[in-house]
Amino acid sequence: MKTFTVITLGCKVNYYDSEVVIKLLSDAGYKFVNSGELADIYIINTCSVTNLSDRKSRQMLHRARKKNKNALIIAMGCYAQVSATKISSNADIIIGTNNRKDILTLIEKFFEQKSFRQQFHETKIFDVRNENIFEEMQISASNNRVRSFIKIQDGCDEFCSYCIIPYTRGKSRSRNFYKIFEQAQELCANGFKEIVLTGINISAYGENSDFDLGDVIEKLHSIESLKRIRLSSIEPNLINDEFLAKIKFLPKLCPHFHMSLQSGSDKILRAMNRKYTTQEYFIAAEKLKKMFKNVSLTTDVIVGFPGETDKDFLDTYNFVEEIGFSKIHVFPFSSRINTRADNFTNKIDGLTKKVRSAKLISLSKKLSTKYIKKFLTQNLSVLVEKKLNDEYVGYTDNYIKVSLKSDCNLINQIVDVTIIDIDKDEAIGKF
Repeated sequence: MKTFTVITLGCKVNYYDSEVVIKLLSDAGYKFVNSGELADIYIINTCSVTNLSDRKSRQMLHRARKKNKNALIIAMGCYAQVSATKISSNADIIIGTNNRKDILTLIEKFFEQKSFRQQFHETKIFDVRNENIFEEMQISASNNRVRSFIKIQDGCDEFCSYCIIPYTRGKSRSRNFYKIFEQAQELCANGFKEIVLTGINISAYGENSDFDLGDVIEKLHSIESLKRIRLSSIEPNLINDEFLAKIKFLPKLCPHFHMSLQSGSDKILRAMNRKYTTQEYFIAAEKLKKMFKNVSLTTDVIVGFPGETDKDFLDTYNFVEEIGFSKIHVFPFSSRINTRADNFTNKIDGLTKKVRSAKLISLSKKLSTKYIKKFLTQNLSVLVEKKLNDEYVGYTDNYIKVSLKSDCNLINQIVDVTIIDIDKDEAIGKF
């Protein structure tokens, strides 16, 4: 029996795609092993959102080749989609972001050729920019025993000036509404209590169709054994009166919204080709705060975008502090080839980006601690995910990480916990 491992870089969509590939190979008789073990097949699911992501993707391919020079090395994902020629020397098979179901056929061809002492190299990169159909890939189990992702959308039509994703993932396309419900039922039947709806831009789900994201949440809410529905990253324009009216009476929807900001300066937002102003973002955040008592707002911010002055950065700093995010993911601007921002001339130097990043990261830690402190002595429900040493670890519905001790087996249980202390950006609970 041949062994394989999958190394995943990047976003939750990549992790879902990796889970699908793991299921495909496992069902076909291949044995999955951890990435630290020696394997016959190494699958690197690459990312290309930043230059660092590109470098990590190349490094993982190189390490796999070095670890077992006779192994089959497969590159898939976003970096493979746009940079196939750069990795051809370290990858026997290059797939990209579509037609991943072909992976089994290609693996069989590789080992067939190898048995005849023949070389095999295959690059199957399709022009996803013209793809209009969502690639149906379904899983009924996951390596995570308590929470599972469902990919409901792929691609993006927004073309933010800094972003390469529309070129790596293609047009926005939505998954069949009933297929989503079917998979959710199967996952819940297999014991999962929380489902995370994910995609490149789930706010665009159902465009030009009879269903939207609110309809998906409402449909999943009817599954009795499902206890939590969580959303991955959303856009501010999703938070309108129509959407809020649909989710208002759906208590299984977690009060945690990761709503992309990118900048607190209207000038920079326009240069980024973001489709909202800071005022519109602020109104969306206030609507969520009003509707959900303990809402957790998290976000992404890019610092050092071309043309970002000290005043622009200060506007961003003050804006995120005013919103009161519970966590901020900070990214120094990374120029991506073929994007409009790559041709902008007023670039920011590396030291300035580093200093600004450090300031926002420090603010994020401060805001995280402030947010968690609000729940000291309060009772919160925690979905316990794993046990580390002698402590159980899980998350509240508003995504506070909680550790607690218990003599009982709490894995995959939702338990009431009193928050008794804080350790950095984590809460200490008492069962």
